Amino acid sequence: MKTVAAAMALLMAAFPCAAAQWKQIKKDANAMLSVDAQSVKRTGNEVFLEYMVDFRAGQAMAGVRNPYRSIVVGAKLDCAKRMIALLGTDGYAQYGAQGLRIARTAPTAAERTYQPLEPGSSDEDLWRYACEEKKAPAKK
Repeated sequence: MKTVAAAMALLMAAFPCAAAQWKQIKKDANAMLSVDAQSVKRTGNEVFLEYMVDFRAGQAMAGVRNPYRSIVVGAKLDCAKRMIALLGTDGYAQYGAQGLRIARTAPTAAERTYQPLEPGSSDEDLWRYACEEKKAPAKK
């Protein structure tokens, strides 16, 4: 039994996003934005979530030999103030945060600090997904 548990732990470490439940919220010709529905945690006006961006073309990163095809980002949103802060990014060799994790970046001090949502950006899509209340259906 210990061998099975150890094997499962190794498998989860090799594929950290395997248990994620990705829900696509936006797609265009260059990328697809998804949120891990299981990662969404709400405390008052603050929401923590993980989102993934799958890129059509490989993306270059300074200091990384191979291009990455997807990233998973931890983020916090302040729903009331319409602000976002980043908590860290992992880059993966394959779509869907699969394959080798080829990069891990810690956020800068500025990224960890709440910033206003950038108009017209995917930040607004994330805010709508995590923060907008669903309106009750109109009564007849």
